[in-house]
Amino acid sequence: MKNNQILAALTGFFFLCSLVTFYKVVSYRSSLRLLGEAESHAAYVRTVEGPVINSLVNDTVEYSKKDPAVVPILQALTNSASKPVTNVPKPAAK
Repeated sequence: MKNNQILAALTGFFFLCSLVTFYKVVSYRSSLRLLGEAESHAAYVRTVEGPVINSLVNDTVEYSKKDPAVVPILQALTNSASKPVTNVPKPAAK
């Protein structure tokens, strides 16, 4: 009689462990799926939208050579992104 209680407790314990393991596997697979979607979106941004943004920044830097009033805006953007913009002329002293 005592062996049946231990066997029932062990069976319940292993059943509970299997349910927890199943939940963990499902959540892990879901996380991997979300990671794959995020990686594909990041690749899209790098390949499609990245060159457009770089072109816009380069055009703005070229425009800043003609109109130095844009320089503070560029500096504010680069300080927030912590990436310095190169070849930006300083405004002429008055």
